[in-house]
Amino acid sequence: MAADSNCSHVIIEGDSQILVNQVLSVNRPSMWLIAGEVDTMRNLLREYGGWQILWTPRAGNSMAHRLAQWGLHLGRVGVVPITDVPTEIISCDDSDMQSRREL
Repeated sequence: MAADSNCSHVIIEGDSQILVNQVLSVNRPSMWLIAGEVDTMRNLLREYGGWQILWTPRAGNSMAHRLAQWGLHLGRVGVVPITDVPTEIISCDDSDMQSRREL
């Protein structure tokens, strides 16, 4: 989607440190069953110099998980306007960060 939209700066966040390390280790072959996808990600990062992939702890990635669950529950696929997404999903990472600060 970012490539189709000609986005020059994209940050891809993943909560699997193993996967992120595999994508970033371009001189080592992927050891996963998803080697084809790893190669695709490597090629996209090479083609689009302004793109990067970063590891983020799962606790900082709640929005992505909740959005995926919401879409799956409703049978939503493809592009979803942000105005359709419930506010509690959009702001969940902020709420999670605040909760951790209070501990």
